[in-house]
Amino acid sequence: MATRSIGKPFSIIANYKTADKFGWLTRKSKKIIYSLWPDFVGIIVKKKNSVPDFITSGAQTVGLVCSSEINVMLAEHIVKPLASTSANISGESEITDYSDALRKFNGIADVIIAYKWNTNQLNTLAYFDESDNVKIIRAGKYSETEIMNFLDKI
Repeated sequence: MATRSIGKPFSIIANYKTADKFGWLTRKSKKIIYSLWPDFVGIIVKKKNSVPDFITSGAQTVGLVCSSEINVMLAEHIVKPLASTSANISGESEITDYSDALRKFNGIADVIIAYKWNTNQLNTLAYFDESDNVKIIRAGKYSETEIMNFLDKI
């Protein structure tokens, strides 16, 4: 069985109502949350003390994601961080199909959620520093240009 590297952080499932419980949101990161979520774009911001170090592998930042209406619903009902990971094994291609995830992780993962809205897109991941500078860590559904143009319209 493949294991997750101990130094690799998890993301937290959040929504626009719960994201500020886990991270220090900047003006631009709030624009992503309030305008684009739920969608395939995640943010990385400075973490709050409510997030245990084991979630972030000791990093002072935390990834927050809300890629579906299922995430919105889950985030509404959690009081502690709900850690999440991408559906792949490190170094392998991202799994975007439920049947592939079931074949790969059945009996290993605690939960696999089938959701028809998945458009086989990867999350774009944007890092926001404390001064609200942004860096695109990974382009996915949204390109770096699209995110930067969107944020420039504040």
